[in-house]
Amino acid sequence: MPQKTDYRPFLWSGLIYLVALGLTLMVSFQEKALVESQQIVVPNLSGGLGGISGEGGLENIAGAVAPGSIVPGIAYFLGVIALLGLVLFLVPVSGLKLVLRLFYGFAFVWGVFVVGAFLIPWVVAVVVAVGAGLAWLLAARVWLHNGLLVLTLVGLSSVFGAMVSPWTVIVVMLVVAVYDYLAVRSRFMLWMAKKLGESEALPAFFVPRHLKGWKDRLKGEEVKQLLDGQGEKRIAVLGGGDIFFPLILVASVLFTGGLMNALVMAAFTLLGLAAAYAVHLFWFGGKATPALPPIFVFSLVGLLLVRYISG
Repeated sequence: MPQKTDYRPFLWSGLIYLVALGLTLMVSFQEKALVESQQIVVPNLSGGLGGISGEGGLENIAGAVAPGSIVPGIAYFLGVIALLGLVLFLVPVSGLKLVLRLFYGFAFVWGVFVVGAFLIPWVVAVVVAVGAGLAWLLAARVWLHNGLLVLTLVGLSSVFGAMVSPWTVIVVMLVVAVYDYLAVRSRFMLWMAKKLGESEALPAFFVPRHLKGWKDRLKGEEVKQLLDGQGEKRIAVLGGGDIFFPLILVASVLFTGGLMNALVMAAFTLLGLAAAYAVHLFWFGGKATPALPPIFVFSLVGLLLVRYISG
């Protein structure tokens, strides 16, 4: 009897992304209103064409994708990947574990604070953020890790979405999608994920196949088991970048084109995530899959449509 296709990881991943989308739209909308009302000058990383302070971020493609706008970001990304790979190859994970966990703990505190500051008094947001970071460091569970990673990516997207043009984001997405494909096919991505997993600081979502899996511990041997062949039967792993780049694109469209265009963009990125899971199930047979290429394709189609609507 053929094995029944399990759609639960996709449903959980879709729910995670919908929550992240909703929070990104809410925080970015409030951030835009605050910046405009207070006339705050936002640093612009796309040649003055994207973000709150720019004009024509959806229409002026040539300026947004000029080498001066995109080369620094691409070089930074590739440099970080190369440096991280070299460090993981040369230094035992035991020597990096504390540093990596403190780094991610700090990132989670920052993410919770950025999002919380728009919802609750900032003093309360600080207390909640520090408490959440300590909880992750001391007793991380799948549900806590995923929730904190969502808030961190929302915080990053809402901040950097104000600084870059959507077309700059889409070009960077293309480069990262090519890297994603090559890294997965060469198994470099799997090697790096397992190395980072040993440090208990993997920048990815753990998507359980069963409800009880949300209570799994993310500590030491448990993380190794989740990333080995047997673990794949009860949990799937979705890279943080597969969520972050669509989120920052949606935020950037909101800042340059308004809420309605951002909602259209959000729908296409969600279709891209669905397409990535279809490729994962029916093309790669459930094996490790580069998710960003199909997400990029649908994001590009959505951005072209948004540009046509706005033009």
